[in-house]
Amino acid sequence: MFPNRGSRGRGSVEEDRHLTGFLRQRSRNRRRDRARIDRNDTFNTADILDEMAKLATRLADTIAPEIQTIRDTKEEVESSRWELYVNHDGTVDSRRSNWEIATEFFPFGPAAVTAKESAEMSYEITIQGALTKILEADLEGGAKFATLLEKLSDSVKTALVAKPSDPELARILEDYQTDSSVGDLQLWPTGLELEALQRIKPGLQPQMLSTEEIAVMSMLLAKKDYAGIVDQFEMTQQAQEAAIQVYPQSVDDGHGDAFRHAYWNALMAQRFGPEWTEMYGISHEKSGGNPPNREAMDLFNNQLGREIGAANPDASPEELQQLIKNEIDKGNALVLAPPTGDLEGTPVITWSNQVAETGTKQTSGVDIPLPRKD
Repeated sequence: MFPNRGSRGRGSVEEDRHLTGFLRQRSRNRRRDRARIDRNDTFNTADILDEMAKLATRLADTIAPEIQTIRDTKEEVESSRWELYVNHDGTVDSRRSNWEIATEFFPFGPAAVTAKESAEMSYEITIQGALTKILEADLEGGAKFATLLEKLSDSVKTALVAKPSDPELARILEDYQTDSSVGDLQLWPTGLELEALQRIKPGLQPQMLSTEEIAVMSMLLAKKDYAGIVDQFEMTQQAQEAAIQVYPQSVDDGHGDAFRHAYWNALMAQRFGPEWTEMYGISHEKSGGNPPNREAMDLFNNQLGREIGAANPDASPEELQQLIKNEIDKGNALVLAPPTGDLEGTPVITWSNQVAETGTKQTSGVDIPLPRKD
């Protein structure tokens, strides 16, 4: 016989009532907590968007006068008696040679040539100064936008980032992230350090580095002296040149970019060891606002290069390049490409043998960062 429902004791009914009440209350608490988190995320995001709008206005107010200066100066240049014109890089030249000027204004030719060259220099200084201020504002603005984006909550960051459909690639995207720098980007080296390095390599110029990069480079300076710093700078250029030669159509976020990062890290691992190379590779990605898919790609390809360099300490540069190219051809590196079937979609990481060199796609600007996964 089936048990009689009415035969249950009063205690059992009371227990059910308490359990039902507990579950309902827990559900209400969860909904309330979720609503509180969503409300806080909304207010926080609104505050950040407001700060970004104000920052954009300040940048526009800074850049607009410099653009007007360039326009006004260009008009003066083009109306000059010396038939001057402005090049794309902001330099100023004349359509007439010094010999032509000297001949036309004889016997005051030398004075006329001096006046022409003085005008060229004056206009060029004005234009170059304005371009420098625009560049500085752009770099500073980018860094500040990146800092603001880092303030977004982890849940907002995670929801807004484009993710690959492949579960393994999605895991890599989350795992290969780093947090942003604790300080602002700074020029390094400067002062006496720069002078000492320029004595070894004339023409060496400082670079914009994160606080962490400067710390790691200072560590290298203490360990390897100035020659080590020069070598590291040259490896950066060496990797860039090799990437252009091997993969000329995809130096930005494609096979060429994967090759450049891997080769660069392989060279550094051979010269400075994989531990220091890993520290530098991570610190190099701490600029803030780096698109998450690009950051994962760079860190993953850095690791690939370190492993190849450490495993082949005596390999020649040519041998390292071939080893890395083999790994890229086998699909063991990462590149960026549009999502499958969506040629206009935000680029996501994919394996290097899953897309042609010409099928990769570049990301640009500052993007929503992913939280670092500890």
